Amino acid sequence: MASISPPRLKAWLEEGSELALLDVSEGRYFAAGHIIASRHLPLSLLELEAPQILTRRDVPVVLVSADPRAGAASEQVARAAAVLRRLGYQEIHELEGGLSAWVASGGVLIDGYNALVKAFGEEVRKHYRVDELSPEALARRLDQGQPTTVVDVRTLAEHQFSTLPGALNYPGTEWPLRDLPQREPDHLWAVHCFSRTRGVIGAATTRVVHGQHVPVAWVGDGVMAWVVQGEDDVRQAPEPGDVLPPLIESDAVARANALIARYALPVVDTATVQRWRGEATRNVQCFDLRPGAKSRPGVVAVSGGQLLMHFENLVAVRNASMVLVDEPHRLRSAITAFWLLQLGEAQVYILDARPDHDLANFEALHEPPMQLPASSAQPQPVSAVQLSHHIAHAGARVVDVGPSIDFLRGHVPGASYATASEHGALGAALADAVANGQRLVLTSPDGRQALLAARDLLDAARNVYGSATAENALQWLQGGTDAWRAAGQTLETGVEDDRLLTPFLDDWGSIMRVRECQRIPAWERYLHWERNLAPRVTQDPAVRFRFFD
Repeated sequence: MASISPPRLKAWLEEGSELALLDVSEGRYFAAGHIIASRHLPLSLLELEAPQILTRRDVPVVLVSADPRAGAASEQVARAAAVLRRLGYQEIHELEGGLSAWVASGGVLIDGYNALVKAFGEEVRKHYRVDELSPEALARRLDQGQPTTVVDVRTLAEHQFSTLPGALNYPGTEWPLRDLPQREPDHLWAVHCFSRTRGVIGAATTRVVHGQHVPVAWVGDGVMAWVVQGEDDVRQAPEPGDVLPPLIESDAVARANALIARYALPVVDTATVQRWRGEATRNVQCFDLRPGAKSRPGVVAVSGGQLLMHFENLVAVRNASMVLVDEPHRLRSAITAFWLLQLGEAQVYILDARPDHDLANFEALHEPPMQLPASSAQPQPVSAVQLSHHIAHAGARVVDVGPSIDFLRGHVPGASYATASEHGALGAALADAVANGQRLVLTSPDGRQALLAARDLLDAARNVYGSATAENALQWLQGGTDAWRAAGQTLETGVEDDRLLTPFLDDWGSIMRVRECQRIPAWERYLHWERNLAPRVTQDPAVRFRFFD
């Protein structure tokens, strides 16, 4: 594996060519401090997700790890490089000297998660002069009966988790697809999210699409500030229904065309996309923005206008080509392109989805599913029924290696937890199972992560126990915990400390996971961080926000 110096990496990041700077540490360490231009692709998920976001095998990849444990960063980078080579990637580099060398050379680190997009939201607020409505002012309007429509622009699941009283739910780009009827002269549209970014973007989008005359403001600091000031949020809100009428097709088309023309948003046809996919020099990712869309080989479904918010999780290659797929009116894709082009991280294109053009042709395109490379280590699967039998007769120990949030929400009763990349913990669990004449069964939500972890563990265990013993002692749950649930088996929630073989290393400190008794101070700290984020991010010359006039 080649190395690259910090100065050369800085120059590379500013050149404008395709480059994937991947931080392979787990979420806890990534959130403590990482290079702003890096993308988080932890070692525990690398093999599953790399083929979806690194679509060209010769894209330059630079590996780094923010893990501060002695020797951990270099080990993780080496393991990640081996995974990528096994997947067929050809140009792999490590950052010479790691993060310490980066900082010593004057490089900037940032803490938190999705910091780039959240900083972008702060700059949008200033550039587009988005009006702000404080939670106190909103409470007064509602108490005094002033005409106000509250709109939550997050996903339905987030809305139902916690929202403002009376809020309608129109996620992301579904919101500007609604007709805003004339209301009382002093009526106000109050747009919010959980904190800041999506509320700001939602309010700004309202003006961009519907006109500067629309009385709209974002609710400052969203649900978090509402609760911090002592108001009650709404939990498990019923689905509010589609109260506002949708734009008629001709209006949606006209507004999309106006955006495309005014801001010169690039449009591409299916034939060009197909040609790009065959080019060795271009990393192409297609995103289907339509409600209810399903991901398929070569196309990732991101409905509800969430592509901007989750950009850093979905797009790993700087300056990659992003193709946005929408219904024939193209308004969702035009709005999304409008914001992503200003973010400045990718080449963004709108698929020409007019009825007489390319949507049907695009949907007919198929890429073969990515095949993971064969391995000599083939751990045996076990069905949910078989596992239930083994557990009942004390013949199996179960370890869940999936995301910790899924483990907390529901896992096989009695299962322990371990981060999939922590081979030492898994090896110790296997040793314990062998010593007690048991099977070690790995699981994850759909079983894929468990299979890969079991394969790696089996490969190492053969040298310790011999092939026969290792293969008899190690299995994975076919279909994962989803299959266990589908078989009618019960799930256990929560976790006892003695069943944590590793900490929840994938937990980057999400405010959504804070305990009820801790949430007010935690939310106050988070809001302080987000409000002060933009100056720290924009000092990095690799950050390229470019706003339209």
